[in-house]
Amino acid sequence: MINLLLPIANAAFLAAASYFDIKKRIIPNKIVIFMLIACMLYADFLILSGLLSENVMMHLFKAVAGAGIALIFMMIPGMVTGKSFGAGDKKAFAVLGLSLGPWRVTVLMGLAMVSAAMFIFLKGKNKDNIAMAPHILIAYISVAVIFEVLPVKII
Repeated sequence: MINLLLPIANAAFLAAASYFDIKKRIIPNKIVIFMLIACMLYADFLILSGLLSENVMMHLFKAVAGAGIALIFMMIPGMVTGKSFGAGDKKAFAVLGLSLGPWRVTVLMGLAMVSAAMFIFLKGKNKDNIAMAPHILIAYISVAVIFEVLPVKII
């Protein structure tokens, strides 16, 4: 049950981010900061309670690698095409990368891109500016179910 605390909190923050992203095309920094605080508190709880299943330095390395991979992948479209994701989307992916690590955040980004592509395809429009937070939320819930609820294990 403790494994689900952070996913539930992050899903709630992403739901709020989705609302603002749909209505105003912005993800407020306060929401991203609350997500970051939740991730840090959860990591502290795991470390202090002895529930962390790996070395603390390895956990820190995976967190930094997850955030780095998320930021790099989010910046590539801007370098290639000149069109990029919003700053809030990049920050949200980076914070989620801190808690998910490199492998899971890669799955998260792939699922979010598939969700966004399906949305664009079903709408029948080629939109340059869509709210990405709802797709991040859908992907995050999928990743939480796959890796926290179901017994799927990856590196």
